[in-house]
Amino acid sequence: APQLRWAHSIAAGVGSSITPTLRTHPVILTNSAGLYAEAMADTALAGVLHFVRGLDVAVRQQAASRWDQSPFVAGATEVREISGLRVLIVGAGGIGSAVARRLTALGCICTGIRRRPSKGVPEGCA
Repeated sequence: APQLRWAHSIAAGVGSSITPTLRTHPVILTNSAGLYAEAMADTALAGVLHFVRGLDVAVRQQAASRWDQSPFVAGATEVREISGLRVLIVGAGGIGSAVARRLTALGCICTGIRRRPSKGVPEGCA
């Protein structure tokens, strides 16, 4: 497409799209970074809560038509309260920071790692 001047990707991550040919082409590449951050953060939070609160166990038990309380009340239970958990956010850009804000609001202590440390502590992280 020799006349192409602008290409847009709806994906947040476009690193794999930046080929050597694209680097030398005069086309401008833009993406939708940040556009889906809030929705993706809600989905990530749902996943965290699913496993931290033992919903994975409850769903399996429900599918088997049984109820065993021991995974939820035994001394060695893996079910946790979310408040006070320490969470590592790997990739604390728009989506990671939105996840950290939600988890922080629920009492978690979030640490974020980002590609460019010079940008400082990611939003929502301590």
